[in-house]
Amino acid sequence: MTEVPQLLDVAIVALAWGLAFGAVGETRELPASAFPPIVVRIYDAAGTPTEFQQSALLVAAAILDRAGVSVRWIRCDPNAFTAACRKPLGTYELAVRLIKLRERPSTPELPLGEANVDVVRRTGSLATVYANRVRWFADASGVDFPTVLGRAIAHEIGHLVIGTTMHSTTGLMRAVWGPKDVAGEHWVFAEGDALALGQACRLRAGLARSTW
Repeated sequence: MTEVPQLLDVAIVALAWGLAFGAVGETRELPASAFPPIVVRIYDAAGTPTEFQQSALLVAAAILDRAGVSVRWIRCDPNAFTAACRKPLGTYELAVRLIKLRERPSTPELPLGEANVDVVRRTGSLATVYANRVRWFADASGVDFPTVLGRAIAHEIGHLVIGTTMHSTTGLMRAVWGPKDVAGEHWVFAEGDALALGQACRLRAGLARSTW
């Protein structure tokens, strides 16, 4: 789950996904191609324009790829689900919902997304991103909406793959950051999170093969 503190001059001013300062390329134990791509279904109930959604998924994929994780997106139109969108999720599959809240909240701290994670089994398959809250934050910070949305999606996928609701002190999985932070370009997983992603991918890949 992510939260954003409220400032006096804007309704939404801080986001709960972290900013990493530094690369993680040297932390890869295996290249992304060593694992099958994680299949992620995107169920958009927020009415996100197609071009914005495509740009956001490119941003999220680049962040995950830098941590050694490849992803294959399946975009699911709520008005015309394909067969791939209707079948149960497989072992190596995740789902991310984009939804829009009814009205702009005024609480001091606002969750922008959440991941449903079984912290005992360290696994999860469903995350939700509040697209309109992400847009409000993007407007307040001066960063384009698809970029912030992509980073938010990557953050929640990180929770699902690693299997934790905990946040890190640095990197994309950091708990809190403000509008000035999002102007930076170093949006990557911190070293420890990148390693945890690789370990989780190896486990998921082994489980997936056992069902083939």
